[in-house]
Amino acid sequence: MLKNVLSNNKKQNPVLSVLTYSLNHAEFLKETIDSVFKQQYENFEYIFIDGESTDGTQDILKEYKDIDWLSEPDGECGALSALIKGLGKVSGDYVIQCCVSDGFLDSNWFKDGVEFLENNPDYSLVWALEQRLSEEGLLGEVVHPEYFDFPPPDGRKALISWLATGITYPESNYIVRTKVLKECWPDEKISPEHHKIQPHLGFIFNFHCSNYKSKYFPRVVSWSRIH
Repeated sequence: MLKNVLSNNKKQNPVLSVLTYSLNHAEFLKETIDSVFKQQYENFEYIFIDGESTDGTQDILKEYKDIDWLSEPDGECGALSALIKGLGKVSGDYVIQCCVSDGFLDSNWFKDGVEFLENNPDYSLVWALEQRLSEEGLLGEVVHPEYFDFPPPDGRKALISWLATGITYPESNYIVRTKVLKECWPDEKISPEHHKIQPHLGFIFNFHCSNYKSKYFPRVVSWSRIH
């Protein structure tokens, strides 16, 4: 078994950091990674935190010279520990989480999302819609297509909308300022237990409570695989 495997593929001075964590998800890994490198934007680094998988994940990662990856056991909080580990390695001003087995449909999403945040300092996060992908690779329904006609609110009203509907930013595609993500991401020691179990929702809660502002883009930019 490989232990503490570390690549040396660090990119210099990236604007955007793409962050993926995984444990034994090799089956869909190539498709996810390839969707990242099809983006029409070059100034990003790809950081991959592997929880010491035993299914061939590391062999796949070795095929890509532009992924900065680490393989070692996750901490006691699992996914939360892995993400915190990844956040310690990011160099970009912005972060997008690319959930393993998910990926990107819109090759301009990195470019357009970063450009908006660069030009609109009052906003801290951009997001768009996702589409379901079957285990066999077939695209299905767009999630919340009603947002094309009735866009969700931004700002403080976004918190009210989330509490009322249970609908929030899809984990597969939001781009957020790095300093905001680090500030709002749950902590392994002091965060409530439910935030440790669902760190994405813990982040969204802290983001809203800090009164940060998000921007919705009415387009489908990513897929979320069902498996």
